[in-house]
Amino acid sequence: MEKMDLSDELRNYLSSGKSIDLWVEAYSAMQPSGYNYPWFKRVVFLWFDELNKLVVNFDKISSTIKNADRREALYNAILEIFQDYTGEEEIEVIKKYPLADFIRIIVGRDRRSSSRLIGEDLLLEDIKDPERISDKKLNDWVQQFETSCIKLKSIRDEGLEFPRSFKSGGNTFFWIDDDIFP
Repeated sequence: MEKMDLSDELRNYLSSGKSIDLWVEAYSAMQPSGYNYPWFKRVVFLWFDELNKLVVNFDKISSTIKNADRREALYNAILEIFQDYTGEEEIEVIKKYPLADFIRIIVGRDRRSSSRLIGEDLLLEDIKDPERISDKKLNDWVQQFETSCIKLKSIRDEGLEFPRSFKSGGNTFFWIDDDIFP
């Protein structure tokens, strides 16, 4: 305790043997079993560069909905993102990956809502096939990325004004509610 930078008053109080209770707001990446309180929401912990990269990638995906050949544009956007994240260059290998793997790589974990929407057994190359993924499903899925992108841009632009952000070691970090992600 001698090495801690404490006021004399606090040092004397702690030395007296009296107990002290501290309340610290905390966030958890997982909801502890049996806890149903709102402060145990699932969150994703990102630093500014990671958040910005997600915004850029989500924007690439969401902007494809306006493209006349949106299937090809979406295919190319996801292919580019996957290559960026993994370093894999062989397109014949990449197009055989399940879309669920792309979601896991782009978002950072499994997303049941996206998998339910587009299907577990679909491959990247299936994006180009309207018989495998209907226009409605594809548009709904891309819309999820657009909604997430808008929210993430807002968080990024708020910076330290975002309530669950802090600065450490010159970097800004964010605790972001998991339900924002597609």
